Amino acid sequence: MFVSFTCGTSAKSDLAFHLHPHFEEYVVLRNYRIDNRWGIEETASSRRFPYKRNEDFQMQIFLSYDNFLVAFEGEHYCGFTYRIPLKRIRFVQVYGDVDMVQIDHQQTDRYPILYDGMKLHKFVIYTKRGLSYYNKALLMAPVTAQLGEGLYEGSEIEITGKVKLLPFTFHINLQAGTQIWPHPLVALHINPRFLAEEKSQVIQNAYIKGKWGQEEKTTISRFRPGTSFSMKIGCQRGRYAMSLDGKPSCFFIQRCPPELVNTVYIHGDVWIKEIQYTRNINFVKKPNVVYGR
Repeated sequence: MFVSFTCGTSAKSDLAFHLHPHFEEYVVLRNYRIDNRWGIEETASSRRFPYKRNEDFQMQIFLSYDNFLVAFEGEHYCGFTYRIPLKRIRFVQVYGDVDMVQIDHQQTDRYPILYDGMKLHKFVIYTKRGLSYYNKALLMAPVTAQLGEGLYEGSEIEITGKVKLLPFTFHINLQAGTQIWPHPLVALHINPRFLAEEKSQVIQNAYIKGKWGQEEKTTISRFRPGTSFSMKIGCQRGRYAMSLDGKPSCFFIQRCPPELVNTVYIHGDVWIKEIQYTRNINFVKKPNVVYGR
C-alpha cells in the first residue's frame, strides 16, 4: 500500500511525499522524488509498526508550517520535512493492497485530531490517583498524563518505567497542552540519548516563545538498555531537581513559571509503568522568582 502527494498524473511526476509500509520489515518508508530521482529514505519512529493485516486503520496526514505530520489512530507516528513547495501538490494517491479507502480533507488548528472511540494512552493524574489507578501493565510510549492539580513549587513527579532493549532515545516533557501541533510550551524537556559505551547523555532544554533554548547536557550511567528506572522531578524554587534511582542526577533552572505546566508527555524507546504526583500542601509560595534564560 502506498500514499503519495503528487505534483502530476504521470508515472514520473514529482512526489512531495511518498509513504510506503513494508510489512516484511515492519517499517514505514518515507521519501520524495524530484526529476525522477528519489531522495534518501526515512524510517525512524518511536512507535511500533502501526499496520495489521486484514484490519482497519485510521491515518492522519497533517500539513504544518514546515513538515508533514503522520498519526495513526490519533497518536503521532512520524514527521517528514517539506522538499517541494506545497503549492505544487495536485493529487493524493492511495494504491496497492488496500480496500474501501475513504479520504476526508478538512482544516484544523491542532494535531492530532482525536475521534470518539480511540483508545489512547491519555490520563488525568492527581496526588492520590496516579497512572496505576487506570492501568496496571507497562504502557508503550507515547503516554500523556494531564496534571489534575497543576504544577507548583513544592510538587514532585515520579516516573517509573523500563528502557527498551535497543533504544536510541526517548524524552519526557513538562508542557502546556497535550497536542503535538501547534508546538506546546515545554517548561522542561528531558532527553536521554544512548551512547555506545554503556552511558547515556541526558539533554535538558525548554521550548518557549516558539523556539528551543540552549541545551544543557549531563552524562550518566544509570540509563541502560532493557533496565528499569525511577526518575523523580522536583519543582523547587527557581529550578527543577532530577534524581534517578534515588541518586541526584541534575538540575535545570526554570525559564518560565511552572504554573504553566499541565501535562507530562513521554515519547520514544521506553515503557511506562507508573506516573505519580505529590504536592507539599504546607508550601507557601514565595514571590519574586527570577527565571533563567
